[in-house]
Formats: sequence, structure tokens, C-alpha cells
Amino acid sequence: MYRLCGHFLARRQGRPRGRVTVDVRLLRVDTLKCPFPTHETLTAMFQLSSLLALCLVAPLVVAGPCDIYASGSTPFAAAHSTTRALFNAYSGSLYQIKRGSDGATTNIGPLSAGGVANAAVQDSFCASTTCLITTIFDHNSHTNIQPSSPTQTSPSHTSLPIAPTPTLFRTLHTPVSTPVVPDATPTSTRKWSPPSDAQALKLSASWNVVAGLGNSACVSFESRDTPGSYIRHSGFELFVNANDGSKLFSKDATWCPQASLNGQGNSIRSWSYPAHYFRHFNAILYAASNGGPAAFDATFLFNDDVSWVVGPAFA
Repeated sequence: MYRLCGHFLARRQGRPRGRVTVDVRLLRVDTLKCPFPTHETLTAMFQLSSLLALCLVAPLVVAGPCDIYASGSTPFAAAHSTTRALFNAYSGSLYQIKRGSDGATTNIGPLSAGGVANAAVQDSFCASTTCLITTIFDHNSHTNIQPSSPTQTSPSHTSLPIAPTPTLFRTLHTPVSTPVVPDATPTSTRKWSPPSDAQALKLSASWNVVAGLGNSACVSFESRDTPGSYIRHSGFELFVNANDGSKLFSKDATWCPQASLNGQGNSIRSWSYPAHYFRHFNAILYAASNGGPAAFDATFLFNDDVSWVVGPAFA
């Protein structure tokens, strides 16, 4: 039987009388055959190891992630988190959010020092609309605050979209924008060139609203000129595709109407990606999120672009 052996040295120093200091020096740790220790050796080792365990564990039981690194002489230059405080004593703001409906902002902090983010404040503030993280605060004394990117056109954009609480049918305000008409092909909803047959065009822009393929509490949009084909998202762009019967298709073709984000008509939210809505952007339809990383997620006119007036079918 092989065991790991360690040799420790403890010594008593001089004055003050009765005070013991312990030098813990790992003189050797080898994989070798070890002699069985005596009762006196076991007792001394147990007392020493108990003392060491108490000294090591006690300060780390309540330590946050950054406390642990700092105790190892490798402190963080910046400490950013949108989920919890990274230092046990930190009770300041974790991040700031901006409300899409009126531009108001509020800071979200932990429930208590060293704790997790106060989700209830965020849920209440963002109810019936969408919110963006505009600033992420530094938890240490360096105050390396992380603001959001000033542009909306790059994948490196640092604003983070937050979905409101996942309930449907809520409301908001500002004017409705122009609807977009899908093209005449059964494969996409890109900008169209008018065909000679106006009736065919009207038919291709008309839809049957049916029970959702993935969730019957929501809806799916079946093409009237190509029955069995539905509006679905793929890569967050909207297409009209034939139902292949897959679970993925059913999810991607299911949409949940709610009161519009600008107060007129309806907004149509993706069932599989609840923070993404039907949006027209540069004459193309997308499943877009407010302030996400793609160009079509731009916050400018977001509420208007995701608001739709539902009317009778053209054909």
C-alpha cells in the first residue's frame, strides 16, 4: 500500500511564556512506502491539521469570487457581473437598465451585500416593455465602469437585451409604423418587385392565423397562396417555408401576439425566443430584440417597428 507522506516541523519559541508559534514547513512530500506513525505522531498531526484547516477555511466560507482571487495576490482589475456581487461586502449597483417605453433608467443592485441581483426590481421596472443594460458597474475600487456601445451596427455591440417577465398581452405607447409586404416567392419575406398579377400579389400577402404549431396558446401564420407553408424565423430572419413536421420548425413558426409596444395594434413575439419580435428593418422582416448584437436589433424606432395593425386579408 502506498501513501502520501508529509513531514511537518513545529517549534516553541521563547517569550512570552506559554505562547506557541508553528512553522509549517513541508519538508518532503513523496510517494513512497511510509512507516505506520505512532500514536503520539498521529495526535500531533491531527491537532496541527485541525488548526490549519480552521485558519484556511474560515475566511473563505463567506468569500465572493473576487475575494478569493485577491487573497491569492491576484486581484481583478475590474469586476463586472449582472447576476451577483463578486465581493462579499459589495452592496452597490450591479448594472443600470433603460426602459424602452419612456427612456427612464434605474440601477439594479444585489438583494443584500454579496448577494444575487434583485430581479424583482427589474421585473417591475420592465413590465409591459423591453429594457436594455446601459451600464455595468465595477464592484472594486478601480471603478472601471462598462458603458454600452454608442452604435448598434457591430457584432461587438455591448448593450444586452433583457426580456420582460414572460407573460403575454401587455401594453405601451407611440405611433405605429409602416407594415411590410412579403415578396411573391414562397421562400422569403424580402422586399418584392410588383408582379403583373395584382391578385397573386395580394394572395401572397395574406395569411391564415391558426393555432400555434408549437404552442396552441399562441398562433402560427399559414400562407394563403401556399397552404402548409408558414412564417418562421431562421437565423432571426423571417421566411415562408413548408412545414417539415419537425419540432424545431414548430417552435420557429409559433408567435405570441400581445398589446403593441407603441400602444397601437399588436406586437408579435417569438415563442421560442421570447425577447425577439416581428420587426421590419430595411424592408426585410426579422425576429429582432431591442438592442441585441445585430444591426436589425437597433434601438432606434424599435417600438414602432415591432408594432403592427392587423386587418382583413387582401385576398
